[in-house]
Amino acid sequence: MSWMQTSVTKIGRNDPCPCGSGKKYKQCCQRQNESQKEVKTVENLSTQNLIATAIEHQRAGQLPQAAAIYQQILQSEPTNVDALHLLGLIAQQTGQLDIAVDLIREAIRIKPLGPMYYNLGVTLHAQGDLDAAAESYRHAIALHPQDAKVHSNLGAVLQQQGNLDDAITSYRTAIALNPQDAGAYGNLGVALEMQGDPTAAIDNYRRALALNPNDAKTHNNFGNALREQEQLSQAVDSLRTAIALKPDYAEAHNNLGNALQDLGQLDAAIASVRTALALNPDYSDAHWNESLALLMQGQLEQGWAKHEWRLQQREHFTDYRNLLAVRPLYAGENLAGKTILVWAEQGVGDEIFFAGVLPDVIQAAGHCVVECDARLVPLYARSFPGAEIIPKCYPPHPRTQQADIDWQCPIGSLPRWFRPTLDSFPRHHGYLIPDPQRVAFWKQRFDALGPAPKIGITWRSKRRSAGRDLHYTDLNQWGPILTIPGLTFINLQYDECRAELDAAREKFAIEIHDWADINQMNDLDDVAALMSALDLVIAPTTTPSIMAGAVGAPAWMLLTRHILWKTLGTEYIPMFPDLRPIWRPRNTTWDTVLETVAAELRDKVERHQPISL
Repeated sequence: MSWMQTSVTKIGRNDPCPCGSGKKYKQCCQRQNESQKEVKTVENLSTQNLIATAIEHQRAGQLPQAAAIYQQILQSEPTNVDALHLLGLIAQQTGQLDIAVDLIREAIRIKPLGPMYYNLGVTLHAQGDLDAAAESYRHAIALHPQDAKVHSNLGAVLQQQGNLDDAITSYRTAIALNPQDAGAYGNLGVALEMQGDPTAAIDNYRRALALNPNDAKTHNNFGNALREQEQLSQAVDSLRTAIALKPDYAEAHNNLGNALQDLGQLDAAIASVRTALALNPDYSDAHWNESLALLMQGQLEQGWAKHEWRLQQREHFTDYRNLLAVRPLYAGENLAGKTILVWAEQGVGDEIFFAGVLPDVIQAAGHCVVECDARLVPLYARSFPGAEIIPKCYPPHPRTQQADIDWQCPIGSLPRWFRPTLDSFPRHHGYLIPDPQRVAFWKQRFDALGPAPKIGITWRSKRRSAGRDLHYTDLNQWGPILTIPGLTFINLQYDECRAELDAAREKFAIEIHDWADINQMNDLDDVAALMSALDLVIAPTTTPSIMAGAVGAPAWMLLTRHILWKTLGTEYIPMFPDLRPIWRPRNTTWDTVLETVAAELRDKVERHQPISL
């Protein structure tokens, strides 16, 4: 008898799997077949040998084979701690975090060990459960206090929780245990920078890079810290190194754009930011940075359009209060006979700045409802009598919800529609109107100090950090100005500064006049009147200088070149035509700038010229 011989075609690894899953054979049943073969070959081995074999597979990246062995062990030994723990680790590696947590916790319940707590902490951290992750890392440290990597990971969780002091302690403990831990140095640098110590951050980034010069992330962070310290050329070099190591690093391209923007290389800055956007089209920070560079170039139409991306950056706003969902967003429509709600965003300085557009909106609309910081309500009500002024509050003022409102617009979006070109900025002498009785009061109070010109000064921002302070002065640097005979100085610093005023009095033998019956942080209507009574305001880019520009008070603004987009490609600030910028060029100290200002003031006094010209 003869048998019919049939041919059997061998299934290739890249062929469609015969099971009909639609996957390639190598990605489907071949793996299962290999795992089953592996199980058969180890059936007669001891549990200890099985664990060792599975670990070899796991280390080699052969996770299905390793998992099959652990599962085989657990079928006969459901409380095998090693199998539970290591199978949980495979679940973690494959993104099955809930399963990983359950398996590792079961292993810990049976026999708690340091590595189990460590891996549980890693998994919980990946899940975003920071409190539980920190607790697990602390258990691991209690069992193995000399394990550097656990201290480092605990530091990362604490940093994410905003507990910078304890995070820094954890990183430093990790480094003491393992001085070769480049990652701990890098993370310590980030925490120190967040804490406002860029000098110490830079030192730790350098140590991290000495140990691991190919870490693109640390080069990126190093570049940012250098930029904060105005070491711009070095910052550009470090950010370009990060990009060379990781060409698709969108964040580094964006940060390089920021550094180039600070250098005034706006074309290169825009090109770098656009590379970031090509890599990540939804990168809101990069869109925002592109808008600032475009506005600095004077490309208002493109810049204002890109400026809308700030609405995607929740960190710019304390709370949207769900206003965006209530009414359609204004997009340049004809407002005749319509009601528009203009709502407050960002800080009070920005509210005052963008309020320069409100007269145009009020004139164009049938009715305009303006929401503003409660401290501005009296000043706005007097300045914009054709509008309905309401305070910003939480939850939103009931007026913002009423059905007669046709459109809504965050105040920072108004220039897109009403200031499309430089020619569209009016030549005004102030758009906010102080209380005339309070102006008279302050003039009388100032007259009592004598006939000398009255100069209001502020020297820094309320928000302090090493990086921000580079753009502001210290009162003890003002000696060349404060010691000019024939001038009287008025304090406009709006936060607690008594110690600074006392130190200046002692050092320069002068009085910077200050009154307890005005709270310059909260009494903004009275601050506007006070400023209107002055002969000159000298201030950095803070709320007092913006208020001075808005009320039309003579003002000189101290600012660092290339950091203020509000110049819109000009040498002045179009929103405040009467305000005079006093620029500090890069690599020039504020002492030099203040000495130049002092020389001009002294010359005016000696020549009996008006101090504000």
